[in-house]
Amino acid sequence: MFEAPYNPKAKSYTFNIIYASGSEQYLIVSKKEQFPITLIKDLEIGKAYKWSVSTELKNNTKENSKTYYFSILNSKLNESKKFKSVQHYNNKTKILDGIIWCDQYRCAIDRNGKIVWFVPDQENDIMKLNAIRDLKMNHDGSLTLINHPNALQCDLNFNIQWQAPTKGFMLDSAFNGYHHAFQKLENGNYMILANEKVNFANEGNNSKTENIDFCNIVECDKNGKIVWSWLMKEHFPYELLVNSKVPSENGIINPHANSFTIDAKNNVVYLSFKNLNRIIKIDKLSKKIIASYGTKLDDHDDIFETDIFQLQHDIQFISNNDFLIFNNNDINNGKISSVDIIHFPIDKNDGYQLKYRFYLNYDAYTNGKVDKMGSVKKLTNNNYLICEGSLNRISEISPDKQVIWDFSLQQIDSTGKVNPKFSIYRANYSSGLYPYYFITMISDTKLIIYNKGSEQDNYKIELFLKNNLKQEIITDFVKENKTLKIKLPISILYINKVVITSLKSGKQKEVNVK
Repeated sequence: MFEAPYNPKAKSYTFNIIYASGSEQYLIVSKKEQFPITLIKDLEIGKAYKWSVSTELKNNTKENSKTYYFSILNSKLNESKKFKSVQHYNNKTKILDGIIWCDQYRCAIDRNGKIVWFVPDQENDIMKLNAIRDLKMNHDGSLTLINHPNALQCDLNFNIQWQAPTKGFMLDSAFNGYHHAFQKLENGNYMILANEKVNFANEGNNSKTENIDFCNIVECDKNGKIVWSWLMKEHFPYELLVNSKVPSENGIINPHANSFTIDAKNNVVYLSFKNLNRIIKIDKLSKKIIASYGTKLDDHDDIFETDIFQLQHDIQFISNNDFLIFNNNDINNGKISSVDIIHFPIDKNDGYQLKYRFYLNYDAYTNGKVDKMGSVKKLTNNNYLICEGSLNRISEISPDKQVIWDFSLQQIDSTGKVNPKFSIYRANYSSGLYPYYFITMISDTKLIIYNKGSEQDNYKIELFLKNNLKQEIITDFVKENKTLKIKLPISILYINKVVITSLKSGKQKEVNVK
């Protein structure tokens, strides 16, 4: 995003971007705008540039700015001897233009598979021992991610804005880090999965495996205070996990919770356990498990039994007890992984209904068997964004099961051989790198707000007057790349300053009233 000072005498602004790496210099973009801001998408990692703005005035003369220089960091992801991008489908008429956030790739890509954001190498050095998981852009334009054992929020420049606490909700010695799923809620709180090591040997049991990762759910406010939590060990006794009907190598199942989803209307949380082939329904107020779905662990297990999903890695509540599920399935016994929409029983008189299934063996490039990881998200155009986990592929399909987009970043050695262990856990979508970005100016008696973001936004306008009073205006929604003009309700002579706040992102800008 390039921005220049507002000139009240301007008719238009032309942004000139020049490639300037080494001895090579040539113009790559010359873009005219009505307002002094533009978004440029044709820049490359590891290259240097210079830029300037030519302002055409209303009297038909021009003013040229100084020339400014910048460069973009390089990344090992951009080295052709180490990585290669693969894309087989890209139906631009049927996909949503935007950005795909790729967690274990540590980057975001556009719809042509071009890297447009990445974790810098110096940050990679800090986090190189642990995978990044559930990287996403949130409804306010911030980024959240898990980097075991931490969960954090940052901006596009990787400035940390919030970090999850590691003390206060369980014994410090038992806390084993945040994992798999992290969601910023609409009310500004954060909900995260957190492992707690439970040592059954200390409780007098003779399990071959002493330490089991029990999954807790933690909700924190913006100050890092824990406002709600759910502890697994209070609801899953040892007897339910040891020698169960679900096979295990060590005599006791390590539950492996990996995703959750929220039904806000009914104030319940659903938690999914891969190794238990189970999804549980938790009443948030009482913290009781009020329903369980999946495989029985013993003959007395009170559960809506089914094998319609197994070893699942992602769940999303839709409505009316319908769920979108990334179903890894029992691939060791001939089954194929799939993306499903399943209706869960509401009561004993209800049953399971498989409403939609898309098998992942959809072309010659995949066998459709995902043994680890995976995710699925429903996009606003009703398509499904699928991360195929250990198969190391991201795809988008239409509701009628057409494959319309895909991407894979492959790690290769010096001979071009692909590393089969290089994979991705979860992929997320955003409409752009700058969902909420605006500029504002005063022209004559009108306040102008230009929404340059990729999402619609509305704004709070605060007029701070010279008599120490304040007036406040809340605007209607302004669509992306659209302008809002408001006649000032009071003469500019009586205004000290004007502050505009994006109500979607919380970002503020002050208007020059001089």
